Amino acid sequence: IERNRPEWMLSLDSNSKVLPFSTPFNDDGKPVIKLAARQSFPTLFKQNGVVYITRKDLLMEKTLVIGTSAYAVETSEEEAIDIDTNTDFLIAESILSSKNLG
Repeated sequence: IERNRPEWMLSLDSNSKVLPFSTPFNDDGKPVIKLAARQSFPTLFKQNGVVYITRKDLLMEKTLVIGTSAYAVETSEEEAIDIDTNTDFLIAESILSSKNLG
């Protein structure tokens, strides 16, 4: 994950006060969002939904897609475009068009 790091994500309480979501930084023991280079954060991956192989009992009884003994195969962004919006579709279409030209 290069953009949208969890270290920079936040939520808001009912009074619109900022609540850092997941941060290793604190000020006087309270979580804060600090200006830091993303390169200094640990490498993170996001699930992309390309393929899941799971045991039936994990899925049906525990509603888990990814259990505690999971393994992963790393895929590129191009191989795993998640199309949820019209913008996502246009990006996928553009990548496909560029592949067909080359």
